[in-house]
Amino acid sequence: MAKRRTTEIILPKSTRQNLEDFPLTSRHPGLQLDKFGKIPEGESSGAMELQKRAIREVTNVEGDRRMLKALNDRRTAMLRGLGARVTSMTAAGPLTLHLSRPGTWENAGICFHPVYGFVYLPGSGIKGIVRSFAETVWASAQEDKEQAWDKIDEIFGFSPRSEAHKFRSEERPGWRPASIRPKDGGAAGRIVFHDAWPETWPPLEVDIANNHHTGYYGEKNEPGDWESPIPVSFLAVPAGVRFSFAISDRSPREDAALGLVVTWLHAALQVEGAGAKTAAGYGRFVGDGKASAVLKDYCSQEYALKLASPAFLAGASQKEADCNLRGATLRGLLRWWWRTMYAEKVDIITLRKLEAAVWGDTKQGSPVRVAVRQAGAHTAKSFSQSPQFKHEHGIGSSGSRRGRTTLGLYYASYGMAEKRRWYREAGSAWQVTVTARSGRLCQPDKNYIPLSAETLLAQAAASLWLLARYGGAGSKSRKGFGSFLSIEVPGISSRSDCHERARSFLAQCEISHSSDRLYAPALGAELSVPEVKTAWVDAWYACHQVGGAMQKAIRSLDKGDRAAIGLPRRGARRAFKRKGDRHASPVLWSLDRRPDDKLSVRLIAFPSPWLPNFEDSRRILQDFLRTAERELNRWKDTYPRNLAREVREPDAAGQVARPAAIPKQGTRVKVVLLEEKTKKGGWKALHEPSGFRGVVQDSITGEVAPGQEVELHVQYVNRDRKEIAFRWKAQSKTKRPTKSSHSSPQGGRERSRRRRR
Repeated sequence: MAKRRTTEIILPKSTRQNLEDFPLTSRHPGLQLDKFGKIPEGESSGAMELQKRAIREVTNVEGDRRMLKALNDRRTAMLRGLGARVTSMTAAGPLTLHLSRPGTWENAGICFHPVYGFVYLPGSGIKGIVRSFAETVWASAQEDKEQAWDKIDEIFGFSPRSEAHKFRSEERPGWRPASIRPKDGGAAGRIVFHDAWPETWPPLEVDIANNHHTGYYGEKNEPGDWESPIPVSFLAVPAGVRFSFAISDRSPREDAALGLVVTWLHAALQVEGAGAKTAAGYGRFVGDGKASAVLKDYCSQEYALKLASPAFLAGASQKEADCNLRGATLRGLLRWWWRTMYAEKVDIITLRKLEAAVWGDTKQGSPVRVAVRQAGAHTAKSFSQSPQFKHEHGIGSSGSRRGRTTLGLYYASYGMAEKRRWYREAGSAWQVTVTARSGRLCQPDKNYIPLSAETLLAQAAASLWLLARYGGAGSKSRKGFGSFLSIEVPGISSRSDCHERARSFLAQCEISHSSDRLYAPALGAELSVPEVKTAWVDAWYACHQVGGAMQKAIRSLDKGDRAAIGLPRRGARRAFKRKGDRHASPVLWSLDRRPDDKLSVRLIAFPSPWLPNFEDSRRILQDFLRTAERELNRWKDTYPRNLAREVREPDAAGQVARPAAIPKQGTRVKVVLLEEKTKKGGWKALHEPSGFRGVVQDSITGEVAPGQEVELHVQYVNRDRKEIAFRWKAQSKTKRPTKSSHSSPQGGRERSRRRRR
């Protein structure tokens, strides 16, 4: 066993002793992250787990709130003396910045105040954000370009070196007009950008970046589903923290310079954001400033995403607090579905260029931004296999499948209960804002091809439509969990429309069909079955039935072929291990809810060239889909007998009525007496909420008439056959025999003697 060693800080003994006695919650978070921690070497948990553990310690630092209040009061007085303009904005999403600053841990840092320890935004960074917005967005919208650039030079300053890269050349597009050259020499900017401080001590949380395709993004191989994700933990400030921004004028004049800069500041932070990962919704702020007047080069669209089935969502901790749909997660899913539109049409090199133009890469930022915020007050719940849970959702009860070794729900959600994962219920909703600005496609031999904001937004919208219709989010999303309700996207109603949008984009980029082989999941090569419309209403029960169909379909395959449904799997052929022992399932199950509130099942599969080759994969998946479709159609009209069947038919106005339950045996319900009688002249009654009608098995006391509403007891009910029977008087329960002499041993011997006689 390797000897465990630690790298300690070289400090005097007295200082080290004082640090050990000082509580963690009161330490300086920056020093705790970079200086005070111990770095175990040779730890079996790995570097990433050690990094996660170290930064989690930093989140336990509470900070000195009273000190920050006193500092803010002093800062406010100072800014008032300078005549500064102060504006407050609230973080609409997580905030992280200075991830790549030098430190003990790689890409895990955040910008701490060097003296006081709270997270802040340096004025130099704010100036860069605002200047970039003014030059690339505001200036292009002005009629008098020369006057606009003079104003920018006056406000921000200039120097020959700092301006050279802004002019167009063969290597770069540039954005400053060639005719407007900077003035000779250099000058300091007129406006001073102060550091942005939090109004209260900002809490910290552990966040995670999880790259699923490191080989593809590193230009080493195809974007396959066999790569293992590499999670990297980092620090972030959660949404909802309010920061105070301030600017002042070095040469106060009677003009609107300060007001103009404040407008730029609000617009830049609301749309572009601050810090790292802004394309995934990080660093966005909301405030009172109006940015619409200067956003002519942007276009934006909002979509409502609502879960059709429960979703096992998680972040770095996989706990209740981070069980939510994250912007980074959604953005990664959109990139995956976007690639399916082009994988059959272009080669890998061209695919990378196109993807960089839409979604960005390490060399250029993305012109498409995705922001997610929760809609409504839904919360996370803990997943369990308790008998009560199964009973509530009709899992394992009569009316469900029998003869399986594993319940369908737990077959599809394998591992979630053991890990005590949290989930969001079906019906949970989020508001997704997709914003695009004009971009470009880098073509070395053809210079740069401009791409409008509308074109790029249309690409993201097509990806979102595919995700909502055939995909899902979270763990087990390929097995029916985390499915979304279908959304409406103008111009897209089928996969064929997505193909047409992709072809149009390629034509605009002057790219012809250039793919000679299939190297990744691709629309056009997919297999699917007709949508199965079921009578299921409960989403958990639907996932249970999907799991049963999945299990049946896999068992119908030869054992050697089952690895084509995904790895790892016991008994896989050696040929299936060409890309390793891991491969995500090429079959995607998804649920959707129809207007009558009943669920539908969609099934789509992408033959894989690595499971073990395209021809065999296609053959095996076709067999799998046939069995799965047959199983779904076999059970689509079933309903768990221990649950009430819900009747949700639209009325004349198209509104779906609230669910009405079939009564249970032994309950007392209101019914309407019918004119139709039994052969013996007995009454028949109608239970209106369920639509079930049946006989009254005993006589009704008193005078009654057809059409009259009375209360009866439910004698029995058969939900599958829609049969029901009533009684006027409830039957008394059979009493257990009381203990008496005839139940004693002597009584038993006496009864035996009588029988012998």
